[in-house]
Amino acid sequence: MKSLRNYFIVTLLTFTIFSSCSKKPNKVIERGTWYVSLYMNSGKDETSDFSGYIFDFKKDGTLAVTLNTGNVVTGTWTYTESSSKYKIAISGTDKLDKISDEWFIVSTSSSIIELKDDNSSNEDILNFKKK
Repeated sequence: MKSLRNYFIVTLLTFTIFSSCSKKPNKVIERGTWYVSLYMNSGKDETSDFSGYIFDFKKDGTLAVTLNTGNVVTGTWTYTESSSKYKIAISGTDKLDKISDEWFIVSTSSSIIELKDDNSSNEDILNFKKK
């Protein structure tokens, strides 16, 4: 009986530990700063348009982008769990206007976030890598 109780306690602790370590997309993006590691616009690689841009997704839903000039542009972001989408709303440069959109999450890890445009007629891909 004692070994059954110990087994239950170990199982419960293991479940609790792994549950708390899950990588929810909204929590991952809030940790640290990011840069665009890939941006494909209708099949054309435009990653270099974001060279030197640093993205900081804040917990309160604001987004601060430090441009390669040192200027900071602000916007907002949201995560919708039911559709597994990020919505990025930011403008201020033509380049940022391009990524102000809704993006399906393809994959998420602690160091990279892979997105694709939620409009299936577009082939846009946006990847962020942790700075």
